[in-house]
Amino acid sequence: MSGAILSCLLAAASAAAQQGRVEELFSERASSSILLVYDGRRIEAGVERILLSALERAYADLVRDFGSGPVEKVVVVVYGERDFRAATHAPSWANGVFDGRVRVPARGITGVTPELLSVLRHEMTHSFVHFRSKGRAPTWLHEGLAQLEEGKTAAPFASALAGAYAQHGTFSLPALEGGFMGFSAPQARSGYAVSLAAAEMLRDTRGFGALAHFLDRLGEGGGVEEAMSEELRADYPRLESDLADWLKRHRR
Repeated sequence: MSGAILSCLLAAASAAAQQGRVEELFSERASSSILLVYDGRRIEAGVERILLSALERAYADLVRDFGSGPVEKVVVVVYGERDFRAATHAPSWANGVFDGRVRVPARGITGVTPELLSVLRHEMTHSFVHFRSKGRAPTWLHEGLAQLEEGKTAAPFASALAGAYAQHGTFSLPALEGGFMGFSAPQARSGYAVSLAAAEMLRDTRGFGALAHFLDRLGEGGGVEEAMSEELRADYPRLESDLADWLKRHRR
């Protein structure tokens, strides 16, 4: 075993142990599709039922869009802010994490606010993308679809993205296949904007069904550009060119 692999395994084991320590006194409540794991000190009594009901409605919306959901229950873990950072080592700009479980921070929940529901829908979308693609979806597609399910649109920054493409001739989508967790806040904002624009353009021009088939093809073991060619009629240069044209039509 190489030193690099050993270091990764040790880091993963350490993170899992830290999550276990943080969550050992957490409570659980389950529905047909969701397992809610929460810090009862951060959620007022009874609110967990409201939260679980909201999560079930969000899950049903995602099933409607994706056509199917994960085989196992989606696990949603709600932490206090400090415990969230300790358990996930997420950057300061992250409002949630999906690592097989949905993990979100809360400073004290007295109800399900639109802001909290938006974060939960975003992170739950990752569980659907992960399930359909068997963990092989590029990060730009993960983050783009997650933002679409929040109800976001790329229209407010379409002009800026179109201008950047005109200047540089690329959106650097291949560079966004990997994770964003090591990004600075400005890099993350840029990555999320491009990801949302790409996913929104593909939904508008190819349809959500084609995106779902793209995820399925990735899940069968196809490479990103191979699956893209088969299901979306594009490679990365074509995708970026189509995106640039789409942004020109949608900029304000």
